Amino acid sequence: MKSTQILSPKRSLTTLRAILLGGLIAGTLDAVDGVIAFGTQGLNPIQVLQYIASGALGQAAFRGGLVPPLLARCFIS
Repeated sequence: MKSTQILSPKRSLTTLRAILLGGLIAGTLDAVDGVIAFGTQGLNPIQVLQYIASGALGQAAFRGGLVPPLLARCFIS
């Protein structure tokens, strides 16, 4: 019984790590897809990432350069 209790927190930590890593990978691929898709329509990558970040940050995403979109990708995905 004690061995199960000891392994349980490690398992949940591994699960949490897998979820975070999966979200980071999915978010990165989504951002790359957006940059490629809208880049063909004449937008530069920073504009695309700012537009994506504006979903979470509102108009503030357009005032901070590249930092808000990068931060938003970390927390949205």
